[in-house]
Amino acid sequence: MILKNFLFLKLINKSFVFTSLLFLFITPFSCQNLSGSITVDFQKDIPVNSMVGFLHFNNIYKLEPHLKQLKPKYWRFRWMDDSTEAVNLLIKNDIIPIIVLSDKYGYPDNLGKNWKTPLKSDEYKKTVKFIYSKLGNKVIYDIWNEPYMSGFGGFSSKDFFILFKEIHDLIRSLPGGVDALITGPSFEELNRYEIEKFFKFCNDNNIRFDILSWHEWRNEGDLKNMSSDIYWVKNYLLKKYPKVGIKKIVLTEIVHANIQFSPTQVLKVYDTLEKDKIDGACRGCFFEGVGVINCENNSITGLLDHSGNARSIWWATKLYSQSTENRVDSNTTLEDMISFASYDKNNGYLLLANNYKHTIKNINVTFKLKGLPLFKKNKKLKVYLYKIPNTEKKTLKSPIFVYTQFETVKNGVLNLEIKNFAPQELLYMIVK
Repeated sequence: MILKNFLFLKLINKSFVFTSLLFLFITPFSCQNLSGSITVDFQKDIPVNSMVGFLHFNNIYKLEPHLKQLKPKYWRFRWMDDSTEAVNLLIKNDIIPIIVLSDKYGYPDNLGKNWKTPLKSDEYKKTVKFIYSKLGNKVIYDIWNEPYMSGFGGFSSKDFFILFKEIHDLIRSLPGGVDALITGPSFEELNRYEIEKFFKFCNDNNIRFDILSWHEWRNEGDLKNMSSDIYWVKNYLLKKYPKVGIKKIVLTEIVHANIQFSPTQVLKVYDTLEKDKIDGACRGCFFEGVGVINCENNSITGLLDHSGNARSIWWATKLYSQSTENRVDSNTTLEDMISFASYDKNNGYLLLANNYKHTIKNINVTFKLKGLPLFKKNKKLKVYLYKIPNTEKKTLKSPIFVYTQFETVKNGVLNLEIKNFAPQELLYMIVK
């Protein structure tokens, strides 16, 4: 059809050909509709690690209600005067604290000419001893943040390796230090050459650190490359250097600034890291505007606004965290549709993220839900549907109610259909 149109137009007016071809090729794809299906089997439990974790706070006590709702697995932060009490509060809420030792010592970007390299001063060792004396083995110790970045020290690999060994050896020498949990190298990115060089140094110098960490900013088109690198780490690096003693991989800063407020894109990152079987992660923090940085305004890395009100990314995080408990098998035929299914004693839950761009007008989705005990006991079930739009930095008081209706169960299966699922939007379904 396109070829025939091209020949016809060429005979009429050559100058019109290029524009018409563009129209023919672009129009069918610029505003597409898609259809797909999602199958959920509530009898197939799939244990997963939650990717919910955060970076820094001002007053953790004011955030305690959020701790209970968001249920983060890790929280990474600097030492402050009330850190002992903060650590106890986090542990009480089943959150693993990570202390960034170098944050207490300080960096060239905030100390300027007053900054002294820790390799030529005993001050850093004194800082480490002080923090360890207060916290002991309650926390994970992150030895230095982004060591190669100029604002955080700008070390050569040789100098950083020496520093890491000195602090590692110091912690191991302190009372109970042989059992302390240490993480590193906290590189600003995963560079295969640099991280293997670091592992070789640790292997050759009897350095045993327990948790491998780096900062992972890749998203969208880079996620496949990220997964490839993680596979390399697990199946090559850790197997080549078992003496280093890595027990877990925790990515201590994730989610790029460009997507930090987008529920669907953040859940795409979480979904990828789950499938890569990462043990945990912490969201990074960034400037939101002039003079506003969500590391320091008690906003939980931007999930809340400056007044403490929830944004749509807060709701997405809460519902995702809930989905990690009693997670079950959920499969979608659409590449950019993310599906998280879970259940409790009385209900089934389904969280869907439509991560397609706005070039896709709408998506029609059919659902096949099976295996929930409710389906055997009832012929009709009530379905509640809510949506969470991407409000970016604006607040969202609650998920938006779409409808509630009764649906019929046939042969233990609940078949549903949702039409016109908008791009960059979340749907949340409850079956009860």
